[in-house]
Amino acid sequence: MFDFKIIGSMKYVPFGMLVIVCAFCYLFQRDIHVYGIVLEMMVPCLGIWWSGYFLSEHTEDAAIRGVIYSVNKRMKRYLIRKYFLYTLFWLILGTALTGVILYRNEGRIMWEPLRVIFLKGIFLAAVVFVTVAWIRDASWAIIIVVSLLCVDYCLDGAVLGKLRISLNWYHIESVVPTVDYYVIPLLVSMALIGIGSVKILKRGE
Repeated sequence: MFDFKIIGSMKYVPFGMLVIVCAFCYLFQRDIHVYGIVLEMMVPCLGIWWSGYFLSEHTEDAAIRGVIYSVNKRMKRYLIRKYFLYTLFWLILGTALTGVILYRNEGRIMWEPLRVIFLKGIFLAAVVFVTVAWIRDASWAIIIVVSLLCVDYCLDGAVLGKLRISLNWYHIESVVPTVDYYVIPLLVSMALIGIGSVKILKRGE
């Protein structure tokens, strides 16, 4: 169902991201305020890169390549589930890698960075999903995500900090996550997923 050849050279980008992440974490050991930013900005993107292009492959105009707007709703639902399964798989791997890096560098597991990275990955996956659903182009979706992350970084987490998914917004050591730290980003993500799903399911009717 997923053809890596369609992506071309772009399929290698996540591997390059992993190299950069590992290099920063090695060079700045014991300084989570440096390498933590790299983890926070790059690891969540691992969960959306291939899955974003997977969905885009099936949402292009029918005259070009796609099939999603000419198939029934059952097939569309299958593609939507497949997208989030791809995303969840890579997010779990990325979060596990983060846990290993934190344990190696800090000597302990720090749950707050893991929470932020995982929930941020879900939110960014929802942003990519709703963007591809509307404009049918994963490249633009990736650009939007990268721009969002860069703006959030430049504003010290003031954007994604409102959703409790930015390490820049506060000092990690002083944070005691409450229920809303989990509920708010999940609710916003589910709302975006709902909007994207309705758009895809109704397209072509």
